Amino acid sequence: MPNPIKKSAIFLPCFIIIQSISICFSAEVKTIAVIDFDAQNTSKADANIISDFLRNALVKNECFKVVDKNNMDRILKEQMFQYSGCTNKECAVKIGKILNVQIMAIGLYSKFEEIRYITVNMVEVETGEIIVSEKMKFEKAKDVDKTVDQLAEKIAKDIYKEKRYDIAKLKKWRSIGFRGGYLKIQGRIGYGGEVSYSFLQNTGLELQLNLGIFQESHEEYGGKSDIYYFSPLIVNYHFIQDDFFSPFLGIGIHYWKSLQNVPYYGYQIDEAGANLLLNGGINIFSNCKTQINLDIRYFLTGSINNLNAVAFNIGLIRVLK
Repeated sequence: MPNPIKKSAIFLPCFIIIQSISICFSAEVKTIAVIDFDAQNTSKADANIISDFLRNALVKNECFKVVDKNNMDRILKEQMFQYSGCTNKECAVKIGKILNVQIMAIGLYSKFEEIRYITVNMVEVETGEIIVSEKMKFEKAKDVDKTVDQLAEKIAKDIYKEKRYDIAKLKKWRSIGFRGGYLKIQGRIGYGGEVSYSFLQNTGLELQLNLGIFQESHEEYGGKSDIYYFSPLIVNYHFIQDDFFSPFLGIGIHYWKSLQNVPYYGYQIDEAGANLLLNGGINIFSNCKTQINLDIRYFLTGSINNLNAVAFNIGLIRVLK
């Protein structure tokens, strides 16, 4: 029977290495401030409203640390800096240094005939250069929220230059999952399920905790086995993500316990052990709060009855944010 105490000497270094990798791969979240937009062929009040909408969209986007408008006004007032009419990059850089931010957003809200335009320039405070310039248009007032949200997404993608991942990869999601399926051991199948709690980091690395229980019958002995397993850490890597699906692969540490009743012989077998596992699967509707999860888990050496086992599960994941 595997000795979990001996194996802990292997699992602890693995845990430390995995944690270090996840920290090293974390992307820096940029700090940003938005100056009230200039107006052209429209009112200054409407331009200020568009500026507020963009601040809210950038906050909701969760890819930036956004300076609150009231805090920005208070800090600039304390520094006796008048920024009314400040719409060029030189002035934006001065404000950015006072606010201690990395990026300043300056823009223009304009109207031509019946079409409204939002133009935004993102100025890097350190260099004074415009690193991103975007323009969106809309016709009906009811479309302004959607347009500004799309603008915030485009700005985030341009700034972080995410090529392989959806911008959702820059967010940090917490989720809880419920799955049901079966565990195949030595040709026998046990049915049950598991619950999981996971934290998806901004690089596509997912840290996951699992607790499962399966029960299988021994027809030859007239008994049953209750098989419990607890995975204190599984690290999955979501290597592709779009609006529909996100496949992943991972490795984890696994502790199991088997209580096997054998009434034919009048005794109970109590076994326990620890080992590594391989994990793989796919999340469907990956950009929704509720996702479908397909998961295959392969338990490596030292599994029940000294044989390998495979778990197949399907269930739902609820994003907690």
